[in-house]
Amino acid sequence: MRVLAVSLSVPGTVTIRGKAQRTGIFKVPTTEPVRITVEGLAGDVQVNRKVHGAPDKAVYLYPNEHGAAWAREFGIAFGPGVLGENLLIEGLLEAEVATGDRLRVGGAILRVTEPRMPCATLVAKFNEPRVAKYMLAEVLTGFYATVEQEGDVVAGDAIEMLSRAEGGITIAEQVQGGRKTHALR
Repeated sequence: MRVLAVSLSVPGTVTIRGKAQRTGIFKVPTTEPVRITVEGLAGDVQVNRKVHGAPDKAVYLYPNEHGAAWAREFGIAFGPGVLGENLLIEGLLEAEVATGDRLRVGGAILRVTEPRMPCATLVAKFNEPRVAKYMLAEVLTGFYATVEQEGDVVAGDAIEMLSRAEGGITIAEQVQGGRKTHALR
């Protein structure tokens, strides 16, 4: 398991229900080490802190293994930061990680908190209304984490499972159980 890319936001705008809204969903990869703090990645902008950001959603991790599905279904040129993730990772999928699991990512220790649920901003970014339902139906959500120990991360860093949450529900199980009742934000 490892980090393939670390991405930080370049604030932009999307149009949602006819209104322009600022967003931090547009992210670009950096090759420099980035500090992960309890508030998130240093230099990353989270515009809507009600649904993104510290403390429970400080870091958004997304499996690279899902890239081919996005390209096939929507023609999306998948790569670092495309879905608004901070860390593009490999080797750790939603069915393999549970709420409460603790991970060492580079020099930081993270605790998995919840799946990323698709929002209107994601739909607007791709101008494709099916994106949200597809993300949930195929369990291609990635997951959020809180920061237990601050530290630096850079592309290529290892991800180590430090401990598993006893009786933890996997991210995939949460998405599958909640997708019928979750309303888009």
